[in-house]
Amino acid sequence: MALKDILTGRAVKTGVFTLGIAGVLAGCGLLLRHVEAFGPKRDMAVLIGSALPELRSRVALLNANVEAERLFGMDKFAAREEQASVYILPESPEGARAVTVLQEVAAALSADNSPVGINGITFAQDSTTVDGHRELAGAVNVTASSASLSRLLTALEFSGDLSVRDALPPEQSRAFLKLVESVSPLTLPSAEEFLFSDLVAYAADPDGAEQRLTRDMQPSDAADVRTLLLSAGLADVRTSLSAVAPRLKQQRLWPMPLLRVDSLESQGNNEWILGIAVFGRA
Repeated sequence: MALKDILTGRAVKTGVFTLGIAGVLAGCGLLLRHVEAFGPKRDMAVLIGSALPELRSRVALLNANVEAERLFGMDKFAAREEQASVYILPESPEGARAVTVLQEVAAALSADNSPVGINGITFAQDSTTVDGHRELAGAVNVTASSASLSRLLTALEFSGDLSVRDALPPEQSRAFLKLVESVSPLTLPSAEEFLFSDLVAYAADPDGAEQRLTRDMQPSDAADVRTLLLSAGLADVRTSLSAVAPRLKQQRLWPMPLLRVDSLESQGNNEWILGIAVFGRA
């Protein structure tokens, strides 16, 4: 993935040059973090788009899990499958909805003391077919500090997610269930249900969700479970998604469409250009 940093002018003072290098390094770190988080989502998009033409959401892919079906019921699986087919990976990439999502996420972060300005969004005229799915390339002009940009990119990492489980690496989900089983076996069904609960509902009240999960545990065990969840990825939900979840839900923009940040270009003075791709089924 390309990363450029444009520094203009023939004579750049040492202090400005140092700040420019710092901006490049910060941009590299932000983009690499996003790329690492997006990898599993990209693979899932390919699987959904090529192997399942009628589309199965992440939760629907777990139909073989009898316990999950018992907990949720087929009506909830069907509802999530419909959500995924309409909002996450629609028949064609929807640039207009992606624009609205980006604007609302930026507005929510700005209201939460992380000013983010969306100055313009452009898309290619046509989408392209890539590895069994459709991609619509775009560019987003952003004004934000490195800290605010980090929160924006972190929030976008949850694009395409539906459940708490989607926000966690598979090995961390297994580690969570194993820990719960070892410290409080009777809580295991609640732990499984927690993983399949709506991510936006968790983001809106993470403390309440975790307290309900751990209420029958010893305080030390509850602390261990919550620490594991935070280190596994739910800390990012708190720092970025919690601020935007109520707004996205109110504006009926959840779940967010599956999108990827391909490039991050610093223009200096807290100006950035994000290269993005919005997904659709082939």
